[in-house]
Amino acid sequence: MDRTKRILISLLVVFCCFQLFFIFKRVHNYPFMIYDMYSRKEQPKQYSELYTIIINDDTLNLVKLPILQEGLIVNSLKQYDYHQLHGEVYWDNALRSRQQRLGNVFTKRSDQLLRYSAADMEAYPVWLKSYLEKHIVHHPIQKWKVLATKLDHEYGFNYKERVIIDVE
Repeated sequence: MDRTKRILISLLVVFCCFQLFFIFKRVHNYPFMIYDMYSRKEQPKQYSELYTIIINDDTLNLVKLPILQEGLIVNSLKQYDYHQLHGEVYWDNALRSRQQRLGNVFTKRSDQLLRYSAADMEAYPVWLKSYLEKHIVHHPIQKWKVLATKLDHEYGFNYKERVIIDVE
């Protein structure tokens, strides 16, 4: 029994040390919600990005989809769109920030898993089409396109619309 207590206390001390290390490096871990994580002043958004999917001349209502499907489509479109505009992964800022805090030793392997290749970006429209066919519309898609609309909050409803994907 005494040996078990020593092992448990040792594990608890090691866990606490790692947790303190991550807190010091400002890497927030679940289930330890740090005060800074939720009490930081929120910066107002200057604009919002809305995505419209038109399938066979009919607009897909993303809001009526279950929240997990809507989130998967919108978040993946956001990442694809960002990559198309900027040529880098949507999470590059987060990856750089984590690397500055933790160094190369801790982030080398995870960067390989989180970064997208050019081939991944080229394959995305094919994947999205097959996902929409199998899980959303349940029939073959002949032509479809995705529009990104940028709404400007500062000047009301001024917006810019551009085509992200156009397949016929």
